[in-house]
Amino acid sequence: MGISFKNMNESSRAGSLAKSYLNSASKQESKVVLDKNAQTTYVDNIYNYLLDVGFETSISAKVLKQPSSKIFFSIFNHLINTIDPNLLSKNTLTEDKFPMIVKYIGYPYLLPKAVFVALTAPHTWPHLLCLLSWMVDLVKFRKIIMQEKSKNFG
Repeated sequence: MGISFKNMNESSRAGSLAKSYLNSASKQESKVVLDKNAQTTYVDNIYNYLLDVGFETSISAKVLKQPSSKIFFSIFNHLINTIDPNLLSKNTLTEDKFPMIVKYIGYPYLLPKAVFVALTAPHTWPHLLCLLSWMVDLVKFRKIIMQEKSKNFG
């Protein structure tokens, strides 16, 4: 039994198609992230969540449109501690741990490398806004699952 060049070419094409799909998905995600209407939706989602949970820092929707790194990390820490209380002790998130944590929680999109250099710069903030909104949705989803679990299993 030898190697079939036909199968190698099909495998190579499949790999190329997968790369093409991932690149187009990433580009589509970037288009959505940069859309002003999407950004407004993300801000509303994050802001309403923070109001609902009585977030310790007073934040306005306006501040969420261009926050400081301190505010970003405060929100991110809160969400991470809600998602996985054992992952970090409070206020220990640093910029070097940030990419690993984003990957660990399963964020489905690739963040541009510039995000990790200049967290709240105008060109990177929309990507982080999307991340925070996704994390808020994850927290809400986990809460619903836990409520259903406690109903069904007492």
